[in-house]
Amino acid sequence: MVIPYIGAGFSYLIAVDQSAGPGVNNIIYANGFGFAFQAGFDVPINDNWTFNLDAKKLVVGSDVAINNGTIQAKGVDFDPLIFGIGVGYIIR
Repeated sequence: MVIPYIGAGFSYLIAVDQSAGPGVNNIIYANGFGFAFQAGFDVPINDNWTFNLDAKKLVVGSDVAINNGTIQAKGVDFDPLIFGIGVGYIIR
């Protein structure tokens, strides 16, 4: 038996500052809120174990400052598509 699901919610980006090569001292990303959408399915293996496949789409924007703020960009999009495979144990 396959148990499909869909969902929507919120996401929060915790950005990690980066350095990047010649002429770029640092890149600073602002943390930000966004949306998350998912779809997938669970397949029961037995009474306690399940197999899971899913896909998630995150839609998050951030502001970016480069070289200590001398270059700035507003509303940079981070929109990853994430695929997952998992095994779960149901505690009864």
